[in-house]
Amino acid sequence: MIRFSPMTTEMRKLVEELCSPACAGRKPGTKEGDAARAAVVSALRGAGLDPHEQPVPGLRGANVVAILPGDVERYVLVGAHFDHLGKLGGQVYWGADDNAAAVGILLEVSRALAAKRPTGRGVILAAFDGEEPPHFTQNTMGSIFFACDQAGALPEPLRDHASMLVGMLESKLA
Repeated sequence: MIRFSPMTTEMRKLVEELCSPACAGRKPGTKEGDAARAAVVSALRGAGLDPHEQPVPGLRGANVVAILPGDVERYVLVGAHFDHLGKLGGQVYWGADDNAAAVGILLEVSRALAAKRPTGRGVILAAFDGEEPPHFTQNTMGSIFFACDQAGALPEPLRDHASMLVGMLESKLA
């Protein structure tokens, strides 16, 4: 059984970096979105993976994908999105709970799986770009592009898990 601490140093560092002025809002196609993607690539490399960028046409951004092969040609997909709304009306939308915290969880799952390689099914670890409006439900949405682009290239994932809004405060839910 894999056990996770509530917030590791690496996880906190990544969430703080994604919510920093350098990544201010993480809007795809901006220097801040590019900085966020670079932070995700660096964190996954630090976790022992070999991620690659999958450019998404029309987005001016890219997904970050790492694959841990298993013993069989079936995969589990674990994903989260690293983009957010960016700046609107002069205000930065930092996106700690949508979705930087989930990217931190993706990092820790990646670190645990890289340390103890999976047996059975392999794992595709994906940090998607372009999941917020105006890309949501469009062909420029990172997860939609990933699914369409992978058709035939990789065996269809048998199961998937996407993390969203994992850091929402209870007071925001009321």
